[in-house]
Amino acid sequence: MMSALLVRATYIDWILASSKTWQIRGSSTTERERIGLTRSGIGKVVALADLVEVIVPLRRADFVSYAQKLGLRKSEMTGGSSYARPHAWVLKGARRLKSRFVTSILEETSF
Repeated sequence: MMSALLVRATYIDWILASSKTWQIRGSSTTERERIGLTRSGIGKVVALADLVEVIVPLRRADFVSYAQKLGLRKSEMTGGSSYARPHAWVLKGARRLKSRFVTSILEETSF
């Protein structure tokens, strides 16, 4: 079964538009594979992306330097992350699933 990552709707749209290539998480993973992007609130995989790298640890200054990878401008950065040790999950090749292929998550996936 494919792993899936729960992501806010706005962020999924940014990832699909290639304006956001990093998804910040509180932990790392050794997985490097195609994953599902699950839209929070509906629990359905709506897109796929390749998880190609995890960058750790990120410092507060890194968030300003790499704002564009988060889909933001430097002027929009107000601080770091709410995670004690933030990790940048690097995503590439995101593509939306056609509505007939959108699937419910049937079992919990741990990352």
